[in-house]
Amino acid sequence: MPRRSNTIWAVFTTDSWHTQASRKLIGTAINLRGAISCINHEQRTDGLKPLNKEQLGLLHSIHQTQSSPDLIDGEYLLEKVRVWDDTDE
Repeated sequence: MPRRSNTIWAVFTTDSWHTQASRKLIGTAINLRGAISCINHEQRTDGLKPLNKEQLGLLHSIHQTQSSPDLIDGEYLLEKVRVWDDTDE
């Protein structure tokens, strides 16, 4: 049976420049909606507001927030990751 690939979303907090060294994985999701829910959960846990329309638009289009003072100390970054399923069915 051929290998199947699936995509997951990795959800990171980052510094304002989204540097590789600043990335902290806070969750994974099977779709973009789940990744955004992960971010909103993080916001609520930290006592902050959920994402606004502008931030949601940025996540949908460029998969990151930018210059968002009402977020955590830094920004959020979403990355699509391909995973492979090698299991026999």
